Amino acid sequence: MPNQFDKAIEFQLDAMRVSAATQREVDTILRKMERELIGKLAGDSLTDWGRARIKKQLAEVRAIIADYYDRAGTASLDAMDVVARTGAKVTAAALALGGDDVLLPSAAVLESLASDSVVQGAVQSDWWAKQSADTVFRFSGVVRQGIAAAETNQQIVQRVRQVMDVSLANAATLVQTSTATVANDARQAVFDANDDIIKRYRAVATLDSHTCPRCYPYDGLEWEKDGTPIGHKYPLPRYPLHYNCRCLLSPVVLDGPVGGKRASADGPVSASLTFKGWIERQPPGKVAEVLGKGRADLYLSGKITINDLANGAGRPLTLAQLKAKYD
Repeated sequence: MPNQFDKAIEFQLDAMRVSAATQREVDTILRKMERELIGKLAGDSLTDWGRARIKKQLAEVRAIIADYYDRAGTASLDAMDVVARTGAKVTAAALALGGDDVLLPSAAVLESLASDSVVQGAVQSDWWAKQSADTVFRFSGVVRQGIAAAETNQQIVQRVRQVMDVSLANAATLVQTSTATVANDARQAVFDANDDIIKRYRAVATLDSHTCPRCYPYDGLEWEKDGTPIGHKYPLPRYPLHYNCRCLLSPVVLDGPVGGKRASADGPVSASLTFKGWIERQPPGKVAEVLGKGRADLYLSGKITINDLANGAGRPLTLAQLKAKYD
């Protein structure tokens, strides 16, 4: 029978799949925008355009970009609403495995999560508006630059494609980070509604080479419900900690050893295995891939531990700081 930890990991993986599907939908929208923008550059040589025509075309471009980003933002917000509601239900069902009656957050709270969750300092609508404005700025810049340099239409179009590559990457990052934020906020809303049955919290990181120095020292650490660290120095994390973060905070509702399995780069492993235990199993080449050569050299020589890679505030130390302290 799956335990609460298994359910948390299962939903995290499902949320990532939703993120991937939403990224594809947003990519399709913005690729269509790219084709329309490039179509605006077809025809006469751009170097023959007068100032008035350039101004008129760029004003039209601004409207086109705003329209497509509105569509992309709507698609993302719709997906986040599903993530919030589903995440709350899954989390409540997982907590109920402990045998307690579990409450769901109010409909108003769930409705607000998709639009009001703060993603790296701003709500989603503000991020989509910023990405739209950034794309307008970069697009206008490369067109003006190309015209001033007497470039061919094809050269300018190539510059526009490079602009769009950046815009698409930024949009994908926003979708992924928004998904992680809303999923974690939905889980936390359930935890808050059922605070009486939660004993403490445990951090869970992904066991693979993509987990960053900011996250892997936290894996397996626990905190009291009021945020007091249990046997360590790190503050209670509010996930996601950074763009593309895949980690989560899991509630402990039953005492005793952690049961079940968790995903890793090596396949399913015991849920009790932490990043520290996982990295200890890896050959030197894998350790270097995960930690970076400089950190790996210090780690493999026994000069530092995984927990030494971050400071008391949970911030990763630079290689220079580590060498100054331990080498």
